[in-house]
Amino acid sequence: MPDKPDPYETKWLPRTRRALAASGRLTELAAVLANETSRDRDDWARFLRRILDGDVKPDPELVFRIDGFLGRAVKIKPEAPPELPF
Repeated sequence: MPDKPDPYETKWLPRTRRALAASGRLTELAAVLANETSRDRDDWARFLRRILDGDVKPDPELVFRIDGFLGRAVKIKPEAPPELPF
C-alpha cells in the first residue's frame, strides 16, 4: 500500500511558496520573526529560504506562526473622502 501524500509537501509548502513569492514578503516575515526571537532578520531570511527550498521541515509552531503572518489582514490606507461642495 503506498504511503499517503504528506499534506505539508502537497499543500502547505506550495501555498507558502506562492504567498512569500511576492516582493518583500519573505523579508517582512523574517523581520517579524526577528522581533519575536533572539535570531536576527538575515538569519531568519536564510532559514525561511531553506524551508521554501525543501531543505528543512519547520516545526509545527513555526508553521502556525507563518500561517498567522500570511493570514493577517493587510492594512490599506483609507482614501480621504471626497470634499462635498456646499
